[in-house]
Amino acid sequence: MEADETCKFEQNVGDGICDDLANTEECFYDGGDCCLKNKLTMVCRECRCINSSTTTLKFTFPQTTTVPITTTTTTTTTITTSTTTITTTTKTTINVTTLSETRLLVTSGYQGKHTGGTDLLIYSSTSAATMSELLDLGNSKYHKNTGSCPELHSFTRINYASTSFWLSSSDNGGNGVILVCGGFDFTDTTYGEVSRHCYEYKLVKDGTDEPDNYILMKERRFYHAGIPLDNDKIWITGGLTDYSYVEGQWNKTLARSTEILSLKGSDWGPDLPQPLFGHCLVKIDNAKAMIIGGQEEGDQALSKTWEIGLVDFDFQEKDELLEARSNHACGLIKDSNAGSSGISAIVVTGGCYLCFSYGTKYKDRSSSELWIIDGSDSWIFGPDLPERIFGSRGLSSPDRTSFFLIGGEVWREPGQYEALDSIFKMTCHNFANPGNPDCAWNDFRAMSSKRAEFVALIIPASLDPCL
Repeated sequence: MEADETCKFEQNVGDGICDDLANTEECFYDGGDCCLKNKLTMVCRECRCINSSTTTLKFTFPQTTTVPITTTTTTTTTITTSTTTITTTTKTTINVTTLSETRLLVTSGYQGKHTGGTDLLIYSSTSAATMSELLDLGNSKYHKNTGSCPELHSFTRINYASTSFWLSSSDNGGNGVILVCGGFDFTDTTYGEVSRHCYEYKLVKDGTDEPDNYILMKERRFYHAGIPLDNDKIWITGGLTDYSYVEGQWNKTLARSTEILSLKGSDWGPDLPQPLFGHCLVKIDNAKAMIIGGQEEGDQALSKTWEIGLVDFDFQEKDELLEARSNHACGLIKDSNAGSSGISAIVVTGGCYLCFSYGTKYKDRSSSELWIIDGSDSWIFGPDLPERIFGSRGLSSPDRTSFFLIGGEVWREPGQYEALDSIFKMTCHNFANPGNPDCAWNDFRAMSSKRAEFVALIIPASLDPCL
């Protein structure tokens, strides 16, 4: 964080503790520490929340070439001489409907092996996957930090279980921004800490790998979930706000809170029905979304689901999953034989049902479940994965006729977990018969490195620096 040069208490800004001395305009009102829902007040007397409407402490909007998906977008060409920079701008409209028009960006996460251990030191700086790759899901191409293409930006914050978003925001003049929010960060501490930052990810290396632009969330969050509400805003939900190593044991604090974040800052959103982490959040359309599974206190996963109206943020509990699961993947898939207007379903797959039980083998899922939207109104089993996988990432193709399960980790005998480089693809048809859809997994391709608990995001192919 960078406070104003006249701030004399910069070391206290944004540390999660409300400090009256730093709660000034010069110190950006203690980085919003006094406006946290569960603020720490051991060093303050007044402890007032000032300037709570925004927590944007440092963000300079980049002026880079960006093309958001399925919207009218801006392409910028810059010509630089020794004395003058000339920028020309042209408007183009694209409609991304095929895999060849997109790229899969993956970065950060964990890439090693572990035995289950006794604490989170199984995830550490030595096992971090900081290298980024850009994959063409339309064919076998991939782009990492090698070859003749411009070097991709490594994400050197040693983060696990972050979330990522693409914002084509009018707050940024239509230029898109990739944000990586929260997670468990081992960069600066031995035992790590839950991050409160949403960092900007720049696709092409620009001289340094350290992210320099960020927004602060209202809460620190790890194992949280989020969705874009529109081109300008993100809804971020739940998670762990603390996972700290104290007197030989790990203590975790769960969040019930949510927040709505834009490039201008973050505001509180509606509370969840209960504290929750390790859950999935799927945006069905602009009017509704669904929260699926996750965990509360203890190690046992939940089978609960809620449908959320995105206008009034009303929560309605829906039928429970057939199998409780946490740290699973989810997304949308359409009937591949029914065209662009075909029936859609929510797909949920993998995860664990006895999680964070260090020292023992985790209990993981290989099953999949489907919720036919406006159809059965209940969960049905889909095809099993080839292995029991958790910590993976799920993404839908632009036309939603395919769902991809990317990376994750599995239990390998004789007693260790190993990150995966696999990408599995699910396709379905016969959703017109909600009780008996025909779905199948295929071994689609592999990443160039193994990853679990990482960031994965589909972006337009026009951003590929190799084009």
